[in-house]
Amino acid sequence: MTIEELDIRLYRITALTEANTANIAKLEVESKKWDERFFQLIRDTLNFSRNIPAIL
Repeated sequence: MTIEELDIRLYRITALTEANTANIAKLEVESKKWDERFFQLIRDTLNFSRNIPAIL
């Protein structure tokens, strides 16, 4: 394997690593958003279940 081939492979690995890092960052943001939605749903459900006996 020549130095040029190694350089090309190293460049491809670097590019893929950077792309993966960017994708992971996007997934972290999306995960936090869904976590917040989930916990809001839990809070809303808890409030609803507390209000049902008061109505009945």
